[in-house]
Amino acid sequence: MLLKSASKLDHIWSVVRDDKRYERSLARVSTEVGKLIQDPSKGWLKVFVELGEGEVWGFGLVVVGSEKLIRWQRVFVEEEWVSRKFRMDDDRVELLYLYVVEKQRRKGVGTRLLAEIWSWCRKKRYGLMYAMVSEVGDRAIRFYLDRGGRVLYKFEVDDDSQVPVETAFMVWKLD
Repeated sequence: MLLKSASKLDHIWSVVRDDKRYERSLARVSTEVGKLIQDPSKGWLKVFVELGEGEVWGFGLVVVGSEKLIRWQRVFVEEEWVSRKFRMDDDRVELLYLYVVEKQRRKGVGTRLLAEIWSWCRKKRYGLMYAMVSEVGDRAIRFYLDRGGRVLYKFEVDDDSQVPVETAFMVWKLD
């Protein structure tokens, strides 16, 4: 599903709203999605949804043509987190968000969503997918590593809750 209005995303957001662990990331992603909808020149969004038993079990959001990835490239090189030769070429996409409802985790929903995302990316000839993965534990980063992701840079972020959040900038080679 291509997203052209925020209202189409409301039913997807509803599966995350009750999960307090994702409040900050939901607010951040909602803001970013709103900007993409208001100004499509900044990139566009592809939505992948896993449905089961009449409800949303999980979803993934992929951004194509994101200006943010260009900023990330500049910052990562300037901070020397990656080599000076590091480039995010035009054949890249960003995995903005992947979410699976709690009761469906560890049942293959996330893996199926990623497979669908990768299949779509390959058909569109995107060679790389990037993601900024943040978490309190290590389940999300481990999930992505187990599915071929590679960590380009890893760091901890302290937020207002005083809980260090492990963050990894990751990449997948898709071709």
